[in-house]
Amino acid sequence: EEEPREHREFSIRMRMTRSGQSVFEGETSTARMKRRFGDLIGYLMRDNLFPDGAFLLTGTGIIPPDDFTLAPGDQIEMDSPEIGLLKNEVVRG
Repeated sequence: EEEPREHREFSIRMRMTRSGQSVFEGETSTARMKRRFGDLIGYLMRDNLFPDGAFLLTGTGIIPPDDFTLAPGDQIEMDSPEIGLLKNEVVRG
């Protein structure tokens, strides 16, 4: 029997590159979250209506050192094999 979705654990990896060279890498798992997805969704939906749906953002738990600063052109990859890969390039606004 498949585990309920709110109990599944997902690995999360982050990689930042600058000029093709890795400048930061980190990894974690949703197993490290203090609250389960079902609990977070329950609190979100308790007093709010979302007829068109909602995004629940939990952060990644992967944090570069305090002295690290992103620069225009840096590439950030967030990867969770169970969910997919997200790639973004830093641009100056």
